[in-house]
Amino acid sequence: MGNASATNFIPERRARLPRATVTPYNGYLFDYYGTIVSEDDAIIGKIVQEIASRSPKAVEPNAIARVWEKTFRDRLDAAFGSSFRTQKEIEITSLRMVLQTFSVNLDAQELSQELFEYWRNPQVFEDAMVFLKALERPWGIVSNIDNEFIQASLVESGLAGTCLVTSQDCHCYKPRPEMLLKGL
Repeated sequence: MGNASATNFIPERRARLPRATVTPYNGYLFDYYGTIVSEDDAIIGKIVQEIASRSPKAVEPNAIARVWEKTFRDRLDAAFGSSFRTQKEIEITSLRMVLQTFSVNLDAQELSQELFEYWRNPQVFEDAMVFLKALERPWGIVSNIDNEFIQASLVESGLAGTCLVTSQDCHCYKPRPEMLLKGL
């Protein structure tokens, strides 16, 4: 190679590499909440503030949110196959545990109502709507949300992909592969 620089060597090497074959996609799969519609963060924040204001323990709202998130995620991870529970059930169960942890005497079901209403009618990202309508290939949704919520949301928003796969359909939650495999 002598005094040849790396920049002189690379093109020669590249010329010997086989050309990659590009396979076009047949369609696209998207998550729903946080990708096509906004997350429920504002409502979660309100619930956390309510718990913090009623707890006899001196606790920051961020600490409550972290406990709730971990409790919720742990239940999602454990919910598959015959142990599957809907996200609504997991939400209520995890919120009950958080209320108990922070000694707050509120009803988890009642406290979750605004959240459940939001899941039925979330704010659609305008740019996502434009993007989806412009796609020239089929698209679908793969979401952890329960059927009752996403079906209501899709009717309300007027969105209609070519496939819908939910955790409830597969009896598991992402990131387990079953949902994505079913979507493919």
